[in-house]
Amino acid sequence: MKFSYQLLKSWLDLKLSPQELSDLIYLHITEVESITTSGKWANFVVGEILNIAPHPNADKLQLTKVDVGGEVLDIVCGAHNIAVGQKVPVATIGAVLPDGTTIRSAVIRGERSSGMLCSQAELGRTGDASGIMILDSNRTPGTSLSEVLGEEGDSVLDLKILANRPDYISYKSLAREITTVLKQDFTPPINIDVKEAGGRVNDFLQVTVQDSMACPRYMARVIQQVSVGPSPDWMQSVLLSSGLRPINNIVDAANYVMLELGNPIHTFDYDKISGKDIVVRMAKPGEALLGLDGTNYKLNNQTLVIANAKQPLAVAGIIGGEGSGVTDATQSIVIEVANFDLVSIRNTSRRLGLRTDASGRFERGLDIFLPELALKRITNLIQELCPGCKVIAGLIDVHQKLPPITRALTVSPDKINQLLGIEVPIDEMVDILNRLDLPATLTDENLTIEVPHYRTDIEGVADIAEEIIRIYGTDQVPAVMPKMELRMPQIPEIVLVSNRIKELLVRLGLIEIYTHPFDQGTTGAVELANPLSSEGTHLKTELTNGLAQLEFGRSDFRVFELSTVFAHSQTGLPNETQQLAIRVREKDAYRIGRGLVDMLLDELGVSGVVWREVTGVSGLRLVLDQTILSELTEHGTEAIVTLDVGALVSHVRRTKLYRPLPKYPVVKMDMAFFIPDRIRIADLVKDIWGVDPLVDKVELFDIFNSSDRGRSSVGSGQRSVAFHIELRSPLRTLTKEDRERVADIVENTLLERHKARLRDE
Repeated sequence: MKFSYQLLKSWLDLKLSPQELSDLIYLHITEVESITTSGKWANFVVGEILNIAPHPNADKLQLTKVDVGGEVLDIVCGAHNIAVGQKVPVATIGAVLPDGTTIRSAVIRGERSSGMLCSQAELGRTGDASGIMILDSNRTPGTSLSEVLGEEGDSVLDLKILANRPDYISYKSLAREITTVLKQDFTPPINIDVKEAGGRVNDFLQVTVQDSMACPRYMARVIQQVSVGPSPDWMQSVLLSSGLRPINNIVDAANYVMLELGNPIHTFDYDKISGKDIVVRMAKPGEALLGLDGTNYKLNNQTLVIANAKQPLAVAGIIGGEGSGVTDATQSIVIEVANFDLVSIRNTSRRLGLRTDASGRFERGLDIFLPELALKRITNLIQELCPGCKVIAGLIDVHQKLPPITRALTVSPDKINQLLGIEVPIDEMVDILNRLDLPATLTDENLTIEVPHYRTDIEGVADIAEEIIRIYGTDQVPAVMPKMELRMPQIPEIVLVSNRIKELLVRLGLIEIYTHPFDQGTTGAVELANPLSSEGTHLKTELTNGLAQLEFGRSDFRVFELSTVFAHSQTGLPNETQQLAIRVREKDAYRIGRGLVDMLLDELGVSGVVWREVTGVSGLRLVLDQTILSELTEHGTEAIVTLDVGALVSHVRRTKLYRPLPKYPVVKMDMAFFIPDRIRIADLVKDIWGVDPLVDKVELFDIFNSSDRGRSSVGSGQRSVAFHIELRSPLRTLTKEDRERVADIVENTLLERHKARLRDE
C-alpha cells in the first residue's frame, strides 16, 4: 500500500527524511518495497563524486562515477569545477528539468551516461550556468533534492501489508507505530465533530440487512444541500500519491478518509434511491449492475448487493453503480460505511474478475468498530468542503450483537524474555505495549494486557514478545554464540554399513539405481491405504523383481540397489529391513556375483560364512550362524545376488582383523572340464571343496560353449569351465605328489558325479 510522506508528517512530529523513515519502518514495522519521489524534484537526488577521469574521445568532457545512495552511476560531464568527494545535484533517469528536458540514458562520444550533474541554471535557479552546483558536504548521497532546496514535493512509500495486520492499511495505524518507535505521544489529527441540523435520519432513509453474516454492520447518514465540485489541491495530491484518481469533493472525501482510517466508504445520490429504502441482500437470478467503470456485471445469488426497492445500486464492498453515483447535479447524499464478510467479498471479487481498493481492504478483514469513527470523520470533512450542507440528525446503525471491544490476555514477563533470549526491562515492555494501543498493567508478576478487537493477530505470549522486540529493536539483540551442548551425531549402524557397501560397489564399477518402491504385491506384502495406481498397491517385500524387469539396452552391465523392504508383522507395524540386490549380465556373471559378495564381506570384516547349495535352483546361499545372509542365483548369462544388510550389521567389524601370514606356501593348479549344459557350476564348486581338507580356495575363472567364437572344440550341448584351485596345509610344505593326488580325486569325482571330462589342452 502507498503512503504519502507529506500526509504522514501531518499525523506526527516527523523530522526524518523519506529514506530515514523507510529505514525505520523496515526495521520495526514492515517491509518497504519502494520509495518514489513525486513533485517538482522527482528523480533529483544528492550525489557524491567518487572518481573523475578524462573522456577518451573528447577533450572538454570528463567521465565521473557518482554515488546516488546505494548505486553508483557513470555520468559524462562538461563542467570542470568538480572534484572527488564533492556533493552535487544529480538528475537521474526520468527526471524532468525545468525547461522540459527529460533525462534519459545516452551514449555521449562513445561513453554511456546514466544521468546529469546539474548547475543552478539547469535547476531553474539564478546563478552560474558554467559550473556544477556544489552542495553542503554534510548531505547524504541519495537524499531527495527537494529536502536540500527547501522546495518539497512528496515521496511515496510503498509498504508490504501482511495478511495478519489489516490495520496497517491506514495512516492512523502506521502513524501510531512510528510514534511508538520514536517514543512520541500519539494524538490522531482528525476532527470528528459534527454539527447536525434538524430532522431525524429514520424519516429520510430505512435500511434493512437481510444477510447479517455477509454484512455484520451497516451504517449510513443523510446529508442535504451539498455542493459537488473539484476537491482541494491538497486532497487531490494525496489521492494521486496513493494511486487514486480524483473525482469530485464528495467521492474524494470518502477515499481520503478511507486512506486515513482504513475503512472503505461509498456515497450514493439520495434522490436516485427509489423508495428511500436500502436493502442489503443477495442478488436475484438475472440481475445485473452497470458499474461506475462502465462495465455491465452479471450477478448471481452469491453476490451481496446494496439495493433499493427496485434494483441493485452497488456490489457490496467492491464497486458502486452508475445509476446511483454522485455527480455535479447531486444535491443530497447517503454515506455508507459498512463492515462486510471477507470471504464473501473475496469470492465475489474473484467471480466478477474485479479487484478494487475497497475490495482489497475488505478481503483482509476489518474492525467492526471502525465504521462509526469513519462515518463521523467523513461527515466532518464534507461539512468542511461544503460549508452550507445540512446534516440530518442521527446515524443509521444496523448490526448483530457486537463483540467486546477488548479482551484480556495475561502473560509472564519472564516468559517473554525467555522467548526473546534477552532481558527487556518490564517498564520498557509496559511502555511499548501502551503506545501500541495494547494497555498493559503489571499484577502479581504478570502482565495483564487489554487486546483491542482489531488485533486479531495477537493470541498468546509469543505474539506479545514479537510486538515488544520489533519496537525495542532486533538490532538490540547482542550477537552471541548459541548456548547449547554440541554432541556428536549418533548415526545408526545400519546407515554406516549401507554407506560402506554403496561406496565399495561404486568403486568396483557398479551403477546404483532406484526402482519404484511399490508393486502389485506378493504374499506378506503391506497394502497401501491410498495407492496411486493399480500397479503400485503394496510396499515391496524384495528388490529382485523390480531389478530383473529393468532393461538397460546393453549386452553387459553391473547394477545394484540398496533400499528398504517391508513385510507384515504381528505387532501391527510392518517389519522393515535393508536389502541389497545386485544384477550382473556378462559372460562370467555367476563368478562375478559371488566375487562381489566375497569382497563385500572381506571389506566389512565378516567371517565364518559358508556358501551352501540352494535346492532346486541354480545358485548358492550364504549362511552365517544358521542365518541366511545372501542368495546367488544363475540365469544364463545373468546372476542376481541379494544380501540381507539388516542381518549382516551385527557381524560387521568397525576395525579389520589381520591373520598372521601362512607359514607354508600355497600350491596352485588350474583344471578345465567339458560339462553338460544342464550341470550347475555351483554343484561342481561344492564337490571340489569336498574332495580333500587341503583345498583352500576354488575360483571359476573361465566359461564358454560351442556358440562362442573360436570355440569349435566344445561339443553341442556342452560347455567348458575352468577352475583355479589352491592347496595349503597349516602343518607342512606340500609336495608334487600331494598336488597330483588331489588333482586325480577332483577329476574322478567330477567325472563320476557330473560326467565332467578333463580337457587335455
